[in-house]
Amino acid sequence: SLRLPHGLARALDALYAADPDDFVATRDRLAKALKQAGDVEGAGVVKARRKPTLVAQVLNRVARVHVDDVAAFVDAARDFARAQRAALRGDKGDVKDALARTRRGLAAVSALADDVLVQLGAPSEKRSAEIRAALQAAVADPAVASSFEEGRLEEPPSLETEIVVDDEAVAARARALDDDAAAAKR
Repeated sequence: SLRLPHGLARALDALYAADPDDFVATRDRLAKALKQAGDVEGAGVVKARRKPTLVAQVLNRVARVHVDDVAAFVDAARDFARAQRAALRGDKGDVKDALARTRRGLAAVSALADDVLVQLGAPSEKRSAEIRAALQAAVADPAVASSFEEGRLEEPPSLETEIVVDDEAVAARARALDDDAAAAKR
């Protein structure tokens, strides 16, 4: 992820860790403090931040409270992406194991987020679906995964196109590569 100056990184952490009801006041206070400390650019970055949507607030809270669970999910998603790329190059590797770990991580983090929705008195199937879509976006996009892991989302990320994680498609691709390799040897 982007390397931020120490003061700016701390300000952003404080902003997204603050009570969402105090977001605007906290943002303005932190921007003013950065400006007074001589970091005009950092103050501008903080001032430009928008109050997170409810679903983004939930994901940010999960990322901050359940650091190990989120890190395990993000690591599994990265391992799955590497395994997929290797499979496309012909190395069958362990796509199924990486996919299984990613799915377990997604289910665990989704459940934690649903628990937060309940704590906030805001559970809904629509919000749960938005959370799952955001987590799937994190599987597909390392930048999204990093933003989620940092707990600094303003809105839930989404995919422009739906990505279907399909064991059979990966297996079919691996068989096709095997067939191509066999044909090349003949």
